[in-house]
Amino acid sequence: MLSKRAIAFGAPLLVVTGVVAQVMNGFKVTGDMVSASYNQSGPSSWASVNFSPADTADARAYAVDWQSCTYHPDPVHSLCVFAGGLAPRSSIKPQQVDSIGVDVDISKLSVIIFVGGWDCTTGTCVPFTPPSVPLKGSFTLLRGPGSRLEQSNGSSRTEDISPFGGFTFLSSFSGNRTTYSANFAGTVGMLTVTPPPVGYNATLTVMKGQRTSQVVYPPM
Repeated sequence: MLSKRAIAFGAPLLVVTGVVAQVMNGFKVTGDMVSASYNQSGPSSWASVNFSPADTADARAYAVDWQSCTYHPDPVHSLCVFAGGLAPRSSIKPQQVDSIGVDVDISKLSVIIFVGGWDCTTGTCVPFTPPSVPLKGSFTLLRGPGSRLEQSNGSSRTEDISPFGGFTFLSSFSGNRTTYSANFAGTVGMLTVTPPPVGYNATLTVMKGQRTSQVVYPPM
C-alpha cells in the first residue's frame, strides 16, 4: 500500500518482531525539543499529523508524516493521500505565544520517505502519486477547563507502524518531558480541520534531554 517514491540513506539490517527489516534513517537529538501529534476520525473523514525533531549530520530537521482520507460514503469507499519525510526546521516554528505553525508539502521535504494515495471510491483500490499533499496550520496549547497536562522524567520507548506502507517508526527518549493538550487547525491533504467546540484534538510535547529514532522499511 505505497507508491514507492522514497529516498534511503544507509541500510543496516534490524530484526523487528522476528523478521529482517531495513533501517532507512536514524536520528539523535539532544537538548530542547518540541513535537506534536494530531489524530482524529469522524463519520466522513480521518486525518493524522505527527512531527518530531530529527537532526541529521547535514542539517537540523523534523521528521513529519501526515495523511487524510475522505469517505464516499464509508471507509471502504475512501480517497486517501499521505506523505512523510524530513522537513527543514523553518517549516515548523513558533507563530505566537503557545502556538506552533506547520507549513509543509512534498516539494518542501528535504528527504521523502513515502508519498502516495489510494482511490477506493469505486470499491476497488487504485494507487496513485499525488502531485501535492499540503500540510498547513497551527498547534495551539489549550489551557483551563477541558485541558490536560502530563509530565514525566525518565526513559521511554515507542514503536509506531504506519498504516500506509508498513513503515515502523522507533523512538526512545531520556530526560524531562511535558505533554500539553492542544488544538490543531488547518489543512491536512484534502481536509480542512477545525478545533472542537469543547476539549482538544491534539497534543504538543516539550522535551529536554536526548531523543533517538529510526525509520524501518518493511521486510522484503
